[in-house]
This record gives sequence, C-alpha cells and structure tokens, in this order.
Amino acid sequence: MEIVRVAGVAVTAAFAAAALRRMRPEAGMGLAAAGGVILLMAALSQVQTVAGALQQLCEKAQLQPAYVRTLFKTVGICFLTDFAADVCRDVEETGLAQRVETVGRMMILAVAAPVLASLLGKLLELAP
Repeated sequence: MEIVRVAGVAVTAAFAAAALRRMRPEAGMGLAAAGGVILLMAALSQVQTVAGALQQLCEKAQLQPAYVRTLFKTVGICFLTDFAADVCRDVEETGLAQRVETVGRMMILAVAAPVLASLLGKLLELAP
C-alpha cells in the first residue's frame, strides 16, 4: 500500500530532522523540507488517477472542458499554496506563510473569474 510507504517516509524524516535539528538546526529544517518534497511527489503520482476519475464525472455531467480545466487549476493552486505555507510555518516564517496563502487566494480568484462571469451571464439571461 502506498500510504504505508508515505507514512514511513514521513515518520523517518520527522525523527531524523528532529535529531539533526539539535546539532545543526538549519540542516534539520532542510531535511524536513526534503521529506516534504518527497511526500509531495508521492501525492502528485496519484493525481493522474484522480484527474481521470474527475474527467469522467465531468463528461457525464456534460460540463464544458474550460470548466474542468479551471477546476483542476484551482485544486492545484490550493494544494501547492497549502504546501508552501506549511513549509514557511515549519521554518517559523508565519508572516510569509500568510502572504503565500493570500497570493494563492488571489490566484484562485483570477483563474475562476471567467467561470464566474459566465455563470453570472447565464443567470442574467434567465432573469425576467
């Protein structure tokens, strides 16, 4: 099972980073960040499976491809923003983490704006 391998990497990296942090704090943070990147790569390997399932659902619902792309982009922005903000918090840069989250929200709004405009246009067409 993939989750067993992911959990093993996470626990091993956490213990190794904690032990290393006592001797060389910057090296411990680097090891923890490297462990996080390895875990992110494991998660990205699962994206194709999820994307395929979502694509099939969207086709059954007869959604336009632009909407599906927007959905994938916003989900990707959410995950990467959360990951980057967590790394910033791990190195005790909470202010930077908050800025990363703010930028992520703004990017989601920018990506979703055309879909929202289209939705509002359809609603206005329906209004008497």
